[in-house]
Amino acid sequence: MLKHFFIPLISTAFLFAIAYVRLVIPVAKSAREAFGLEGENPSSSLFGKVVQFLFVAAETYIQGGWAAYCATVTILAMHNYSAGHRWFFYLFAFVLCEWVLGHIARKEPAERFLLSLRSVLPMGAFVVFIMRVPFMLSLYGWLAHWVSKGAL
Repeated sequence: MLKHFFIPLISTAFLFAIAYVRLVIPVAKSAREAFGLEGENPSSSLFGKVVQFLFVAAETYIQGGWAAYCATVTILAMHNYSAGHRWFFYLFAFVLCEWVLGHIARKEPAERFLLSLRSVLPMGAFVVFIMRVPFMLSLYGWLAHWVSKGAL
């Protein structure tokens, strides 16, 4: 159980939190500045708004992928092992998932409502993915397949 649940989940949590803060946030911030809506610059057009929406949607999908990864590892561990107290493993994965997403949310600027949704929606995704596995598979089936094959 330690080898297939705790170690992969904890190590991936640290890697994802660091990589997201160091790689994704600066790129998204640069894109928001390039296509910003402040002032009367030419990028305040519909194109700028669409690009900003696409970046927010991509960030939400990536953070939702973290919740899907946590849910997949938890579900696989519960099916592969006879865990005595399953609630402990679900609680541990939930807290770790929320900790990483909270860490990312603290590092991201959220001046507007739409920008705060990119962190709020993935925070609820773990519980939804645990309760409705087909919904998770419809969005992140490729990720669940990789995790179940041991690629991640």
